[in-house]
Amino acid sequence: MRNHFFFKIGTFVPKRYKRTISDLLTYSGEKRFTSEELLGITTLISLVIIIITIFTSWLLYHKIKLLFVIYGLVGFFLTHFFVNLFYYFKVEDRTNKIERALPDAFQLIAANIRSGMTPYQALKYAARDEFGPLKDEIEFMTTRALGTADFSSILVQINKRVKSELLDRSFKLFASAMRSGGRLADLLDDMARDITETRGLKNELVTSTKTYIMFILFTVLVGMPLLLSLAINFLEIMAKLQLQTGGGTADFNAVNSLTGGQLAITPDFMFKIAIAMVILTTLFASILMGVIKEGNMRYGLRYAFLLMLLGLVLFFIIKGFLGGFLGGLM
Repeated sequence: MRNHFFFKIGTFVPKRYKRTISDLLTYSGEKRFTSEELLGITTLISLVIIIITIFTSWLLYHKIKLLFVIYGLVGFFLTHFFVNLFYYFKVEDRTNKIERALPDAFQLIAANIRSGMTPYQALKYAARDEFGPLKDEIEFMTTRALGTADFSSILVQINKRVKSELLDRSFKLFASAMRSGGRLADLLDDMARDITETRGLKNELVTSTKTYIMFILFTVLVGMPLLLSLAINFLEIMAKLQLQTGGGTADFNAVNSLTGGQLAITPDFMFKIAIAMVILTTLFASILMGVIKEGNMRYGLRYAFLLMLLGLVLFFIIKGFLGGFLGGLM
């Protein structure tokens, strides 16, 4: 049932963004929300985040600080970004399930045609539960074909509901062979075999790149936290030595800045830099893994949160271990 409150909010969203969300919902097989309802819910949550940050600023400082307004705006856009990302991953997962089931479905359709069924009947009786989302698309096409629409023209419109070039090309070839009166069963068997071989080659390619992925993970999760921990512990040791030798302060001048002055690098400052570096590096590493594995940057973002969490946990573990080890040597 349509929620008119959220629907009304979603109508104020720009049409181009609304069309993007509508495509994502269609490709992901989402049936609970319309694009207006989803955008209404997301926009309302985003506005609540802005109100909370502004209210927090007022409680803490009795005024609205610009920094908290910026935090609210960042939260607003991040909420929409994560909703987009969630449905993008849902589209990818649904597409992968359909493409995996496609060879078996084509072989079953070919067997039905050889048994004497028409192409329409062969497709209809190929809608099996084990095919997952592909079953839903087959049922949708065969239901539409019961009307006045031409069956072959319905087959070539599957790309409007599934974002898959492989599926689109396969059904276009299916429709073309059906119109031309070719040996449809043999064609479907050949397509099933070609799809299986193509997916096999893709899996081999992914396997061959696992070495690069493992190297990236080792560098980001072990190498970088180790070096950063060494740097922080080194600064802490030097600060203690300065205090012991009468330096008077734990701060000390380490490097000259570009402006000609001097920059004081303290262990606390280096610790904050290390946290930022771990977060940013794991984020870029996840993007790079997505490019290596699937050729798409956004695909790698599904690993970003896990890599950030692992990177931070390992950083604190290594820092604590080195701190205890080096502290015992002092």
